[in-house]
Amino acid sequence: MTEKIPLRARGRPRTHPTSIHLTLLPDQLARLDAFIADQDRELSRAEGVRRVLDDALSVAKAAAKRGRTK
Repeated sequence: MTEKIPLRARGRPRTHPTSIHLTLLPDQLARLDAFIADQDRELSRAEGVRRVLDDALSVAKAAAKRGRTK
């Protein structure tokens, strides 16, 4: 009998992200768009939000290590 070869999934592998809905005030959206425009390469708004969030969380973690939590 022939052995079945398992089929590989096509496309990009899943990373199991969680989708969220985000509402921004016009001023916040303008600042996000300005941040995106200042980057070396063109980013989507979603990628811009992820980068700002990563930066903010890194700063908060460093401040917590120094004992400066709010």
